[in-house]
Amino acid sequence: MESKVMRFSERTGINPVEEKIIQINSMDEDLRNGLWNALSIFYWKSYESPNSDWADPINYVENSNLEDLIFNLWIHYFKQPIDSIEEYWESCLEELRSYFYQALWWEIYDFIEFVANNGEISKKKSLSMHVTLI
Repeated sequence: MESKVMRFSERTGINPVEEKIIQINSMDEDLRNGLWNALSIFYWKSYESPNSDWADPINYVENSNLEDLIFNLWIHYFKQPIDSIEEYWESCLEELRSYFYQALWWEIYDFIEFVANNGEISKKKSLSMHVTLI
């Protein structure tokens, strides 16, 4: 595991060294942000628009590379009708982000596990390794 590099202010004694404890039955903001960033890096930022017309740069969920994952999330994770999925990727991502930041700590782990198990298989190992380092 990586060791944390101390900041200048910590090395010089200006600020105390931040000591993190293992979080059981809770999740602090740093951890939540780190987990969202991991999802963003390995999944959300891989979005590819189905629209190849440069004159009409509208980013739809339907027919995109993430359509199957989003449909699976709505059907099997959220248990919601697929016609409630936002049509545009940016709106859909905002809805996922809103859920993530309002979810209970254990729901976040359920969500990440679901995405890793239902998303692009090549990203699963990278996400798992990244989450382990957070």
